[in-house]
Amino acid sequence: MNRSILLMIALAALFVSACTQESGNTQVANTAATPAASPAANRAEPPMPFPDVSRISLEEAKAHHDAGTAVFIDTHSPSVFAEEHIVGAINLPVSEGVPDVNKIPKGKKIIAYCS
Repeated sequence: MNRSILLMIALAALFVSACTQESGNTQVANTAATPAASPAANRAEPPMPFPDVSRISLEEAKAHHDAGTAVFIDTHSPSVFAEEHIVGAINLPVSEGVPDVNKIPKGKKIIAYCS
């Protein structure tokens, strides 16, 4: 059981690491602009990192949060976590290596996020 939790956390950490590395490269394209007017509109979306990792919608995550059926893992640094985070989230920074899985309540869905 602990191995499966550790594996899930490791996979989530890899996903979050990729998310964190790419977050500085994000650009918002003006969807109202014509392709000729905006070079960003001509760019294809970058491939999703770790396409085999399960993802859920914001609505599903909120439903789990409201029902208390999930634990949210915030992988930001402690200083970023202190500034803002989801209520009830647990801070397990990716930058600190292998997380202490004993901090994660058992019997709940684990939802890791980085933005």
